[in-house]
Amino acid sequence: MDVEECIKTRRAIRKFLDVKIPREKIVKILEAGRMAPTAGNLQNHEVIVVTDKALRRAVAEACLQQYWVAQAPLIMVVVAEHEVQRMHYGKRGEMYSIQSAANVAMNMILQAHALEVSSCWVGAFDEEMIRRALGIPDKVTPLTVIPMGYADEQVPVPHRKSFYSTIWLEQYGNQIRDVNLALGEYGAFFQGKIRKAKEGAEEHVGKIVKHLAKIIPRKKK
Repeated sequence: MDVEECIKTRRAIRKFLDVKIPREKIVKILEAGRMAPTAGNLQNHEVIVVTDKALRRAVAEACLQQYWVAQAPLIMVVVAEHEVQRMHYGKRGEMYSIQSAANVAMNMILQAHALEVSSCWVGAFDEEMIRRALGIPDKVTPLTVIPMGYADEQVPVPHRKSFYSTIWLEQYGNQIRDVNLALGEYGAFFQGKIRKAKEGAEEHVGKIVKHLAKIIPRKKK
């Protein structure tokens, strides 16, 4: 599938089949995460691959007792060492570290979906419980838990806000009325206006013809 299809058809899945994911697919998913952009290319993230049943249960327990997490045959836990970014960027380094880890997570989620492996981003968890379960040192921060597996449910398309309600042009609050006009595609803008005008005119003429047909009697043969 192409990128657009991958983005638009991905769903958060919370029910998984009891089927293992082939090693080749796991490697591709991890490679996608490795190729994600990171601030300063510092690559201060790491991924813990969890397949052991007992550990999956422990991770689910740490995720505020979301036991469906343990049903996934594979759990990816993305962690990062914030101090690496702080050394280069000071206080803002922690934010950069979180942003970079998010890039890693999303790359893996999209690659998984392209391989027909479903997932769900889980951010609700007890950090200390995750540390204890997976032996994560204090200097490293767990940032997201991603259960992965083959979907055992069909999730409908979730509601999304309209395109024009979330995008501003040049300044916050400057709403775009027509994306073609706003981005300089005047041809497309005016073609759209002409098409609508033509359709409106045709509809109006059609109504007039119907009206005339009612009031003007037909000639008898």
